[in-house]
Amino acid sequence: MTIAVSNEGSKGAATTCRVVEADRPAGGPGQIVQTPSVPAGETLTFTTTVTAFGADLKALFVDCQSP
Repeated sequence: MTIAVSNEGSKGAATTCRVVEADRPAGGPGQIVQTPSVPAGETLTFTTTVTAFGADLKALFVDCQSP
């Protein structure tokens, strides 16, 4: 999957994002992914492999934490 993450801070940093099924944002299965380092004030798009939801296409929701 492809994820875009923005860093609105004053320092570059990496963070973690939780990926969940869009129709089950709480209590359902999820997978944590690590972002690459995102420079301060920039948006970075990266690709990662998510395996927690099987091979069928599903709508997913991503929530990334502030570093």
